[in-house]
Amino acid sequence: MLDILTSNVERRTSNHTMFYQIFLLGFYTAVTQILLLREVLSTFSGNELSAGIVLFSWLLGSGMGNFFSKKYIDRYNSGVNRLFFINLIFFIFLFLLNRRVKLILHMTSGEIIGFGPLFLFSSLFISSFCVIWGISFGSLYDQLRSKLNISFSESKLYYIEASGAALGSLVTTFFFVAISPFLTMGFLFILLSISFFLEIRKVTIPFVLSFLFALLLIFFQNHLNVESEKWRVGDFNIKAIVESYYGKIVVIQTGKGYSFFNNGVFLFSTDDDIAPQLESSLPLSQSDGMKRVLLIGGTSKTIAMMAENPMLEKIFFIDFDPALIKLQKVFIKTNYFKHPKVMVFTGDARYFMQRTRLKFDAVILSLPDPVNLQINRFYTKEFFQMVKQKLNREGLFMFRITSSENFISPVQGMYTGSLFNTVKKIFKDVMVLPGDDNYFLACPADNVLSADPATLERRVLSNDITSEYFKKYYIIFNFDPFRINNLKNSLNRKAKINTDLVPISYYYNITLWSTRFNQITKNIFSRLYHIKKAHVIGCLLVIFLVLFFFIKRKEDAVLLSIGSIGFTEISLEIFAILTYQIVRGFLYHNVGLVIFSFMAGLAIGSFLYQRMKSERESIFTRIQLGFVFIPFLIYLWYRLIQAVPVEFIQDVMFLIAVLAFSILSGIQFPVAVKLYSDNRYSAGRVNGVDLVASSLGAIIVATFIVPLLGLVDLLIILTFINLFTFIILHVKLNPYLLSWRKRRW
Repeated sequence: MLDILTSNVERRTSNHTMFYQIFLLGFYTAVTQILLLREVLSTFSGNELSAGIVLFSWLLGSGMGNFFSKKYIDRYNSGVNRLFFINLIFFIFLFLLNRRVKLILHMTSGEIIGFGPLFLFSSLFISSFCVIWGISFGSLYDQLRSKLNISFSESKLYYIEASGAALGSLVTTFFFVAISPFLTMGFLFILLSISFFLEIRKVTIPFVLSFLFALLLIFFQNHLNVESEKWRVGDFNIKAIVESYYGKIVVIQTGKGYSFFNNGVFLFSTDDDIAPQLESSLPLSQSDGMKRVLLIGGTSKTIAMMAENPMLEKIFFIDFDPALIKLQKVFIKTNYFKHPKVMVFTGDARYFMQRTRLKFDAVILSLPDPVNLQINRFYTKEFFQMVKQKLNREGLFMFRITSSENFISPVQGMYTGSLFNTVKKIFKDVMVLPGDDNYFLACPADNVLSADPATLERRVLSNDITSEYFKKYYIIFNFDPFRINNLKNSLNRKAKINTDLVPISYYYNITLWSTRFNQITKNIFSRLYHIKKAHVIGCLLVIFLVLFFFIKRKEDAVLLSIGSIGFTEISLEIFAILTYQIVRGFLYHNVGLVIFSFMAGLAIGSFLYQRMKSERESIFTRIQLGFVFIPFLIYLWYRLIQAVPVEFIQDVMFLIAVLAFSILSGIQFPVAVKLYSDNRYSAGRVNGVDLVASSLGAIIVATFIVPLLGLVDLLIILTFINLFTFIILHVKLNPYLLSWRKRRW
């Protein structure tokens, strides 16, 4: 009797340890993924293309680890904690290697790394790192199924792992991103040491090693962070490192001044006097009575020059990151943020403009080029329409993009032409000034903007413009009619309009960026530009027709369905994130909620499956049919969210949308495991196909489909993918469905 009781206690203890390890697996993968993604973006000055490559490598590595875990399950069945320990050590190595990669490649701080080195780094190291996570998943499933003999173990594994990932996403987004990453690593090792102790219930060498690593990382976290960051910036003197919710801000000393970087992207330098002078002087040169100005982005130097001008009565300044404003107050002595004329706001500028009732004489956009989809929101037709509504009748809108002084290449002409065509769609009077930066000037009324030197010189005197740079020589050279017309004729008038749902200017910027590295990358982006929605759907039809005749087994049809839904899941998640940005502004504060909602939906779906009584084939096919209509329903839901005026309700509705389709995915996984092959390797194989398909979706959707075709066409393509898959699945599972119908009848 005592032996039986002891055996039951040991089994319950073993069960609890196993569940903790499953939960820890999900928690680890979420935390390390977010931290590593932020670090890679900081090193590679990344946009969505860089993020797509990283996610592609991450999901591909995890999928390959799951898919081929059969070879390693027997070897590591009793050592999952050892796999965790190896991967955390690998994660530290990968983290440090990422910070040192610029020194290895002999590149300077602020220099952009090409796609080739990024893809090589991701495929070699990140994929290898994630293979171990995939093996861990397969090993844990095998232990649940064969050793603990738990019924529905695949669904329990999935919802516990998804719950850990959901919590990891929340904790990382709202806590870990604002502290030193080495402090976070120390916390991860503490969790691992607990897992080692629970496994044997006594102090062991692995337990001691994990705890020692945790102490070293926690006590030396600041030193490790600063010294490793120096690898990334080179020989420059780092004055400040701030981990904000909006990214990593690094301030380095360059001579007597300071340069500011956000996630590896150069923002501005305190030594630069030209840009602030032009941003403050150009608008005044186009008006005889400018009093109220809105400045979006920019530096305190621009504010200082505006505040000193007696014509301006009120300057509204808005920046997304309060940490950036605080750092400017520390390192820029001529601080005008507290000037009586200046009103400072933090947050999303689009959100501010949608809510404010104020009208302005000028709106000045001082942001980087649309190098990513987040910044592209400020260069779209919808945003330009907001600006027009907030301007007085003869008000001025101004922004600038990087260009070339004397020669406009065809790619540059396409990029600049897209923005010109977009702004011309909204404003009646538009002028573009040539130079290393093209300055766009736009006005809602006709015949307000002037390039006449006499008029401009008169306004310089009457508006008390004291800029050292905006002098007669600048006016004569940059407002020269021949140079302005030459630039205007170099712009591609057939370039597409840039909109929220079709962010084509972002794609043009990627193409322009790719020309700086190699011809192969440039050719890929240039040729893909001509792809249409019909081409994609036609290719999909051909692929599915081939699959229809080659797929013979039920198991292959199940894997096809899992792959289609995996591709759809990541695509809908990207759709949700981008549309959330469009409606609600910056996603950084709430991205944890979106990821949490997705992972929570997977956990809920897996939990609900255990209480379902229907036949597996019926459930599986119905879910696949549901994904045919989900893209259309998601689009209607998005339009409904836009019509809702209350922010809290908008947030809840976004989370409900993500939760809805992820619940179906959570039900689909355990059903697929049972249908594929009811053996110890089925979970790894099914999850592997899901992750590999998701990896393809991450890079294809974020890099090509969204910028080229737009978000609406993305949903249409997803509908066709799931429709074709449903037809194949229904035909291949038809004998099982017929037998179910007969029994029910």
